[in-house]
Amino acid sequence: MFLRALNAIYIQAPLISKQDQKAFCNFAKCFVLGLESHHTGEEEAFFPGVEEMAGKPGIMQANVDQHHAFLPGFEKFHKYIESCLAETEKYDGNRIVALIDDFGPILTQHLHDEIETLLGLRCFGVERMERLYKSLEEEGQKITRNTGFLNGKFWKGINFPQAPRAIVALFKHLVFPVHASWWKFMPCSKNGTPKSNPYARP
Repeated sequence: MFLRALNAIYIQAPLISKQDQKAFCNFAKCFVLGLESHHTGEEEAFFPGVEEMAGKPGIMQANVDQHHAFLPGFEKFHKYIESCLAETEKYDGNRIVALIDDFGPILTQHLHDEIETLLGLRCFGVERMERLYKSLEEEGQKITRNTGFLNGKFWKGINFPQAPRAIVALFKHLVFPVHASWWKFMPCSKNGTPKSNPYARP
């Protein structure tokens, strides 16, 4: 989900027209808020839950260290987006690309490594994993509520993040129309269908 959103920002940033700059920065800000919510939730709830379940304090420290590795570059990106929205700095799509080049590779590696970490937890058995499944589901719902972020059917028709139908309906019929100028930059439609082409293109 986050990589698809980051790719959408990276690809479209240099192609944004002057009249779309503020809307695009709001879209980028939603990515920032979603990623912050994700990693805060992991460090405050999910990672401690994993360590408690495994009986191995520090087992998730490598993941925490990866958070800290990309955080400086990510914060620079966040600061620049906020500055563009406040109009204290001029929008520069190439600068956005450069900022993503700084933290993006580390973030990408982290998200890929995180998948392997999660798959490795299978060795603890389904019963012990049930509490963690609930934690992951709650995190997905929190991201959707906090940012209105909808990724869509990215793999074999599976919708992610999982969210109650009421929240999805709220997003599609109320949130989306209000900020349609932001969401047109999403990698999927409001119905969750992946787009074949980005909104901003040559």
